[in-house]
Amino acid sequence: MIDDHLYDFNRETRNIVEYNLATVAVVHIADLNVFYTAIKASLNNLKKKLDNLPVSKSPLEYRGYLFNEVLNKMRQNALVGMFHLWLRNLQEFLAISGDAINDKKFIMLDKGYEFILGLFQTDKNLEQYIYIIAKYGCLVNVIKHGFGKSFDKLKCNYSEFLYPPAEYDETIIINGEKIKVIGVNAPYVLEKNIKEFYEASKGFWQNIPEKLVIDFTEKTPNRVI
Repeated sequence: MIDDHLYDFNRETRNIVEYNLATVAVVHIADLNVFYTAIKASLNNLKKKLDNLPVSKSPLEYRGYLFNEVLNKMRQNALVGMFHLWLRNLQEFLAISGDAINDKKFIMLDKGYEFILGLFQTDKNLEQYIYIIAKYGCLVNVIKHGFGKSFDKLKCNYSEFLYPPAEYDETIIINGEKIKVIGVNAPYVLEKNIKEFYEASKGFWQNIPEKLVIDFTEKTPNRVI
């Protein structure tokens, strides 16, 4: 959020910048609440639409395949959107806000979630939220980019997203023949995953320190404790 005081171009120019996180936490929590409410409504409506699809022998038409594959894709997209809402809010706040003007701050727009979370690694009351957010950051990278370093990390540390959940298994009957339907490509995202990230990102803002001081003197910004 761009507050009115940000248009005060008479702010001092210096490398040590203090941010008042308490002023934006409420706004970002409100953004998350709206986004999550919209996601739940959209996914519930999607389920109703997909459930009305007819059963057919065509592998691209039968209800089981489309229901599960489309639902997983939409859940993936919802998670990616909510994750980037959390990340972009922080990136923009750190790049634009603060009690000092300095062009070096704009480097924060290009910093990834691991660096941003690293700024708060000494805050003990954020540990549980940082772990969950980092997990979904890795998952989001895999959803967006596929195989690579993030996939290797997901496979080693968060392999639960690579095993087909029972929710995406389905057996349909065509002409008396039972056909088991999976037809969903990993990574797998469930409604509980979206809820877990929502609660973690909200908890992060609710427990964030009131003040954050960052030193932009060096090429890599450092938090001043």
